Amino acid sequence: MTETTRPLLDVQDLTVAYGTLTAVRGVSLYVQPGEIVAVVGPNGAGKTTTLSAVAGLLRPRGGTIAFHGRSIDGEKPEDVVRRGIALVREGRHILTSLTVEENLLLGATCRPDREQVRRSLDEQFSRFPILAERRSQHAGYLSGGEQQQLAIARALMSSPQLLLLDEPSLGLAPRIVDGVFETIVALREDGLSILLVEQNATRAVEMSDRAYVMGTGRVTRSGTPEALGEGGGMAAEYLGLEPEVTP
Repeated sequence: MTETTRPLLDVQDLTVAYGTLTAVRGVSLYVQPGEIVAVVGPNGAGKTTTLSAVAGLLRPRGGTIAFHGRSIDGEKPEDVVRRGIALVREGRHILTSLTVEENLLLGATCRPDREQVRRSLDEQFSRFPILAERRSQHAGYLSGGEQQQLAIARALMSSPQLLLLDEPSLGLAPRIVDGVFETIVALREDGLSILLVEQNATRAVEMSDRAYVMGTGRVTRSGTPEALGEGGGMAAEYLGLEPEVTP
């Protein structure tokens, strides 16, 4: 396999357990450079567990995780960030007692070069103007949508090549959700690769290059949005899509 065909992220036969409970069993997926890849499925399917294992938050019981062709199995989360992977966790995990700028700087703790940090901070304020306006404001005063922008911007402070997004639209008003998805597409257009776990399956699949459907810890279907939508049926059952009805 050449450098041009090798996936950026390659997960093979991943198994993750919490004690005696196996949450993910034999999951394989990959992300090519510049792709948005969605992972959808019902609650408890193992989507967040899969992201957490890639990010180094959980140690796999089996299988392999490779980034740029090099194993990152069981690496510490900070080492995974240094390699070029950043996670935006479900629920945003903003530190509300800190200012917007202080929250952003937390995302750059793995970057010792102060000049690089300053440039990255300027980039995030340019990308998210509302954060620039409120850089000295405590993050607890931001709206839910603004906090989601802050969570994404904080992850981008490490200059990742792969962004892991866990339920970025959760709990947000529909008009705010539109803005979140527009941001994700814009990041891909800037060259960032994205692995997206999302409750809004229809929107997630539509905006993705490829998608994986998970159920009870396994991948049950995968393919392009067109392939997953063909004929309704099982795709409709898993994705919440309305199957076409022929009169």
